[in-house]
Amino acid sequence: MGIFFIFLFLSFLCFINLSVDFFFIISFCFLFLISLGFNLDLYIFSLNILSWSLLILSVFIISLIFLRNLSFCIDKKEGMYFSFNLILIFVALFLVFSSSNILIFYIFFEFSIIPIFFLLCGWGFNFERFQARFYILIYTLFFSLPFLIFIFLIFYDEKSIRFYVSSFFYFSNFDVFFIFISIFIFLVKLPSFFFHIWLPKAHVEAPVSGSIILAGLLLKLGAYGLLIYIPFIFYNSLLFSSYFFILGLWGGILASFICFRQVDLKKIVAFISVCHIGMVLSNIFTFYLISLIGLIFILLSHGLSSSGIFYSLNCFYERIYSRRLILVKGGNIYILSIRLWFFLLICCNISAPPTLNFISELIILFGVSLYNIFSLIMFSFIMFIGTVCSIHIYVSIFHGFFRSNHSFTSLNLKEHIILIFHCLPIFIIFLFF
Repeated sequence: MGIFFIFLFLSFLCFINLSVDFFFIISFCFLFLISLGFNLDLYIFSLNILSWSLLILSVFIISLIFLRNLSFCIDKKEGMYFSFNLILIFVALFLVFSSSNILIFYIFFEFSIIPIFFLLCGWGFNFERFQARFYILIYTLFFSLPFLIFIFLIFYDEKSIRFYVSSFFYFSNFDVFFIFISIFIFLVKLPSFFFHIWLPKAHVEAPVSGSIILAGLLLKLGAYGLLIYIPFIFYNSLLFSSYFFILGLWGGILASFICFRQVDLKKIVAFISVCHIGMVLSNIFTFYLISLIGLIFILLSHGLSSSGIFYSLNCFYERIYSRRLILVKGGNIYILSIRLWFFLLICCNISAPPTLNFISELIILFGVSLYNIFSLIMFSFIMFIGTVCSIHIYVSIFHGFFRSNHSFTSLNLKEHIILIFHCLPIFIIFLFF
């Protein structure tokens, strides 16, 4: 498997102008691997239903980004570097989602932030993008070292650093501190509240492709890492699971209140994502099978709906040239074609039936109630405030009167196709479920 990807990467270096074709070659090879089965277990690679689901989401999202930037990637010189960044992201995600070796997982888990770093530097909007990348690097470097130390301690004790060999067997009183600190590396990538400061800044400064990757793919790394790491340290994590459960619930509540103080549309959507992430974090530490099923669904549905909302906001921004709430009113009158897609995406975000989000939040609601019946009140409050914030965005954009006399163009065919493919899977999976 490793030789396969090295060969493809060398082919890319030889034919760098064919970077878009290179991505689709990888995609077709990946889809061929799916047809072989859902359970593959090699020496350092292991694939299961969770890995396959997130890998399919990765191919889907990055394909839509290539479609959105197709003319830029082919015609302009800078498009070559942009395509190279996207391919690096895809390769890093593939190796993270398919790795069964903790060290390889750690290397590519941290490597995945480098292409986003270059997206912020090269295609960010203003000088504050340097502050956004500074936050990303500080959070990443500060919490990476304890995890690396813990990998060496595991190898010293177990003589193996494979995830699935020592699952539900490893226990050590000596390593409890490093186990506790090592979990924070995943909370940065989620990102959980108190570790989320880099996310709104990165969304505001990143181009639309960077926002789609952040919301659709990279935020899933933290949840996936916790889901495969918690079984490895299961007995030690029982000592402090309640603290992370409370952190997820309180973080979701605090993030929901912050939404009402924002005036930038991208920041509001980013903080709504932090609310959903709080629910994900609390459900991971319930340790119930029903919560795991709901988490798989919510990772897929949130990846599609949140990235679709960011793309629709960019379509609006390209016509209004502003993301301020007070300046974007009247879209219902001037830009009719985007109203339907934005409404469908908002319905997905608030978990209205018939969407996959509705099924996923209903399942994790049962998981929380099984863990602690009193926490059900806090969980329901997060869902309610997130719904109010989403409706607040829709009303702010598409109601009222726009004071400008400019005429705005409607969505073109490419924008319609991208928005259709963001909405359609959420409804289709619900029907098959």
